[in-house]
Amino acid sequence: MAQGGASLRTVQSFTGHASLGQLQNTIDAAEADEAAALVLLK
Repeated sequence: MAQGGASLRTVQSFTGHASLGQLQNTIDAAEADEAAALVLLK
């Protein structure tokens, strides 16, 4: 869901995590997402 563009709050709601911190422990960043984020830093 997150990779499809849903907000993390939406994913949190669907998965039932109590906090974004808990959700963060289960979401992996795809390599393409990391590369796109690095481009934004330039």
